[in-house]
Amino acid sequence: MVSQCRICGTKTRGQRQLCPDCRNANGGSSRNLKFDTPALSESINRHLSKGYTLNSINQSLLKRGYSKDEIQRASEYIEEQYSFEVQDKKNKNKAKIIFIIAVIIMIGLIIGYSYYQNIPEQQTAPNSSQGIISPPEQTPVQEQPVLSIEEQLKVSCISAFTSSGLNNLRNTEILESKDDVTSWLNANYIGTGLTAEQRQTNINNFFIIKKYDNMEYPVVIVNGDKKIDASMTEQGVYICNSNGLI
Repeated sequence: MVSQCRICGTKTRGQRQLCPDCRNANGGSSRNLKFDTPALSESINRHLSKGYTLNSINQSLLKRGYSKDEIQRASEYIEEQYSFEVQDKKNKNKAKIIFIIAVIIMIGLIIGYSYYQNIPEQQTAPNSSQGIISPPEQTPVQEQPVLSIEEQLKVSCISAFTSSGLNNLRNTEILESKDDVTSWLNANYIGTGLTAEQRQTNINNFFIIKKYDNMEYPVVIVNGDKKIDASMTEQGVYICNSNGLI
């Protein structure tokens, strides 16, 4: 003969009023049944673990004579037990985190202390006369010389001469007027293969030939060599001002 447990509804053999689990929860007896909240809660948990829904369990308990208040108290008891277990896990996790943080801090302190102990004495020893730590020596920064406008022009023009293919620059000077250029030509114009008279004529006509009458001063003037081809190099006079090569 098969019957149902009067507490949880589990099928039992014979005329037993309680299943073994509920019998143990009731003190081992089927008489004077104790429909106490913990026992009922344990029964609900057991059925939930077997896959029954809470609604179907509640309906079954109502059919077996449990009141809604008893079922409600059992459900609340389950929630309290669950909350207690969750809180207990949180407390354990918090304790683990605190322990890990404490270990990390301890390791950091040990490493810092070891590093401090190994710092060379000359870096940590205070100055005996002043009682302070001497600052590290600083290498003075050398200031770059400030070039005048004329020197800046000279640097710029030499770069322009070189970029245009000139080499072997000679007699480089900064000149302020046409008379200065004429004087420079008299001293530095080569005129290879020319008579003295032809050389002087070229100097006199230099501004006309080169169209330099209206050029802007100051200027940078040089003798330089310019390679025409593999076998020919031209020697000449070259001029540059703030506008570039003239």
